[in-house]
Amino acid sequence: MLRLQFSYLTLRGTISMTDQKRTKRIDLSVKLNLVFLATLVFIFSIPYVASCADVPPFNGRLQAIIQRELPSNFVVSAQVVDLKTGRILMEKSPDMPLVPASTMKVVTSAAALQTLKPDFTFVTEVLVDDVIANSVGNLFLKGGGDPHLVSEQLFALTRELIDKGLLEIRKDIIVDDSHFAPGMPLDENEKLGHRSYHAPYSALSLNFNSIRFLILPGLRPGESARIVMDPVSEYAVVKGDVRTVKGDKPAQVNITKETTDDDLEIINIQGEIGAQAPTKGRYVNVSSPALYTGNVFKQFLLQELLQLLMAIQVAQLQQQESLQSQVMEQFYLHQVLVLH
Repeated sequence: MLRLQFSYLTLRGTISMTDQKRTKRIDLSVKLNLVFLATLVFIFSIPYVASCADVPPFNGRLQAIIQRELPSNFVVSAQVVDLKTGRILMEKSPDMPLVPASTMKVVTSAAALQTLKPDFTFVTEVLVDDVIANSVGNLFLKGGGDPHLVSEQLFALTRELIDKGLLEIRKDIIVDDSHFAPGMPLDENEKLGHRSYHAPYSALSLNFNSIRFLILPGLRPGESARIVMDPVSEYAVVKGDVRTVKGDKPAQVNITKETTDDDLEIINIQGEIGAQAPTKGRYVNVSSPALYTGNVFKQFLLQELLQLLMAIQVAQLQQQESLQSQVMEQFYLHQVLVLH
């Protein structure tokens, strides 16, 4: 449009420099040219106006957010659509293919809500066999895929079993993760390591399939730092050589792990921490979520059953002083098995 307007002005300037007769002939030519130019302007204006109408109304706001919140070298592909009308509200390079990353959570959540419905509840079951009074043969912990089962909930489940009268497990604690096949996370761009975001998934999971380790400095430089595992269980053994140094240097540690023949894990933590440094927390994923969950469950049961048996033992102490030691030995012989 600007180029056509400039041509018109140039033509008018040419006309002013001619004689009168020629001016009449040129005036007719000018009128014809003006009609032609007006037609061109009209023709070119139609797609221009249409394109302006097609621009999503909030693109300006989206661009302002991108410029304000993201570094200039970031690449953005986005589109927001009104589902009722189908109108595009804002977009930025919507057809550019990019790795979806964490935005996949939106799609996954939408699919879960549509398939499972908003009131769906994951169920973790406890089953037993060979019941004799307050004693059972095997105790089965069956996972239903709950991704948010944590220690507090598992402990509450343990307390509920005790409140229902459970006093003895004569055979095994058996954990069942057969609701769906367990597997490792999919990550093609990064080597899977020990960090919590590389934890495998399973139908029976606990604490997002990670163990928390707390590293506390020793009382004085040169001493070994204290390493606390939370929750405590027989699933993992910690081998640490974290030294306490002078000052408040934050803990710098290197963590590796290895799996034993019976699918338990050895966690190696090496490094150093300042004597005045704050406690350092690190999360390490587990290789066998079901076995990990079963071992923690076993630890909670041992803790609660022994406390209850000791309370009963106080009333019967005069009759059988050795009962407590016999019960402790019996429960510590229980093993955790995995059914696939």
